Amino acid sequence: ERDFDKDTPKLLEYLFNGGTNKAKIKKMCHHGLSLIDQLYDCSDFRIEIFTRILYSYKKVIGKEVEDLITKTLFRFPFLDQSHHAMCTWTENHQLIIYVSEYLLGNMYPNKKFHKGILGKDLAKIAYIRLNEWCDAIYRFGFSEFGSANYYPETLGALGNIIEFSKDKKLTDKFKIVLDLLVYDIFSSTTPDLTYNKATARAYVDNKINYYNYLKPHISALLGKTIKVNHEREACFFLMIKSKKYQLPKVFLDIFNTKEKELKESNGLNSPEYK
Repeated sequence: ERDFDKDTPKLLEYLFNGGTNKAKIKKMCHHGLSLIDQLYDCSDFRIEIFTRILYSYKKVIGKEVEDLITKTLFRFPFLDQSHHAMCTWTENHQLIIYVSEYLLGNMYPNKKFHKGILGKDLAKIAYIRLNEWCDAIYRFGFSEFGSANYYPETLGALGNIIEFSKDKKLTDKFKIVLDLLVYDIFSSTTPDLTYNKATARAYVDNKINYYNYLKPHISALLGKTIKVNHEREACFFLMIKSKKYQLPKVFLDIFNTKEKELKESNGLNSPEYK
């Protein structure tokens, strides 16, 4: 089961901390790559981490491990959102898929991906999808609004696109999305880092304060030290460490405000349908 793959996030932490043992790196890849090959639900979370590893540590992992990783990623059905058991149509999954296919397509423009599509063509399709995803957020807000479970997934994907995209216009659009998301979180978080508001999608465990999935992200944004290998969200933590995103000071002021009156809107009003 995918939840028992602890090796992939630990591999990212190992590399971040300067690990170079090729045999150990190769061994730590196997479980995550196996889940992706079998098209387990949420295997895109592992693709997100392997994409970051290729962008940040390609020289460290070496050609053998790079080939091992890309063999799996090149045959993953990025463009096929059916004929498998994976959930790929929700807000966070869509973004993870689009970001990964965009970054991987740009890294390997002349390599053949699933069904023979070239990386450069995959990246072009992803570029359109990423812009459409952003524009939908601007217009309608987050469909997974207020979710302490799914915001962390979205933050992980934002970490990758903001840090590794070379298209400034696209990066700036996603920084605006991140601003919107951070505002939502900081405006509704108490000093003890409780984030518990009306939400579109959540589970019992992450509505309980002691298991708030957003606590590490809030801590990272506040400049506190956190573990890098906190599941797939490590991609967000490492982007914060890279200084590619600067937290607007006004968000800290909002976070530190003791009494708040909030007004927000997500989705469509019925008169908007035509």
